Amino acid sequence: MESINQILVSTVNDSGSTVGDKIGNLSKKTISYDQCVRMILDIGAQIESLKESGYGTLSIDPSQVIETSSGAFILNIQRDSYYKCTPSGMLDLTRPFKKSDNMAPEVLEIDSLPYETSYTAAFYSLGHLACDVLGIERDISLLNPTKLYFLLERCMHIDPSLRTFLFI
Repeated sequence: MESINQILVSTVNDSGSTVGDKIGNLSKKTISYDQCVRMILDIGAQIESLKESGYGTLSIDPSQVIETSSGAFILNIQRDSYYKCTPSGMLDLTRPFKKSDNMAPEVLEIDSLPYETSYTAAFYSLGHLACDVLGIERDISLLNPTKLYFLLERCMHIDPSLRTFLFI
């Protein structure tokens, strides 16, 4: 069985990109619109690959995204931040987690364990991450009418069952 890191790197490689050397995380960093689109596409594909492999994460912080010399972006989340994901896309939360302001609203409302929540919580968090690295104060309307705006609108839908990762 592949490790989680192997799954994430192979997702980038399968897209036709090379990973290259790791050059740092996105903490306290602003990136361009084009870099943000690349980041969203890379990380979104990794979230989907994780789901297909039976894993998921609740949130994504800038320190957990590594930029590489090839321009690719890879999730670099500690093993204890992943949860088992059912075939229907539900994360099985059985251990405590630290809440943060980049989490989906339904995750912030969890007050007891065990609990199941949709793996799409990661897409909501990815939307917050995009706003943060673009420096737009989490106001996606500033991106309207770009393709990224419409992707983020779908990723950050308040209803987890209606969240989709679709870039048109």
